Amino acid sequence: MSTRNAVRAAGGGVAVVFAAACLAIPAMAAQPKGPACWGATKTGCAGQRGPVGGRFEVSGGRTSVVYGFTDSERCLGASYGLFNELGIDASMPVSRSGTFSYRGKARVIGLRRFSVPVRLSGRFVTPTLAKVAVTISYKRCKTVHLTLHPS
Repeated sequence: MSTRNAVRAAGGGVAVVFAAACLAIPAMAAQPKGPACWGATKTGCAGQRGPVGGRFEVSGGRTSVVYGFTDSERCLGASYGLFNELGIDASMPVSRSGTFSYRGKARVIGLRRFSVPVRLSGRFVTPTLAKVAVTISYKRCKTVHLTLHPS
């Protein structure tokens, strides 16, 4: 067998192993620990910086659902010395690959209430670690990246 044919044979085997590994990755995806409040602090169910930093609930059971997402951001304004909160009441089913998402309206809670368009996408990296990206389409708000843990 020539060197070229040996490399082709070895490369084909590597490609098969690589393809099998890629297909196995979704099966090893993280499912969240639940039921639990994610983003909790010593003072209650809030984010890593108090209410700023995000929080949500995760249901327990065979199929997990993320619901009750809340986050406080400076770009939403302030009321009574606190940043206004963004609230999403929709249920977001967690896929087998550990992802969840929402696209639609969120309510802003503060001195006056109004709605803003948002996009949220998240992934459970491990059963006790979630990465979330939130894009708020309002004034100078930018995409916010959050890391949340269960309480």
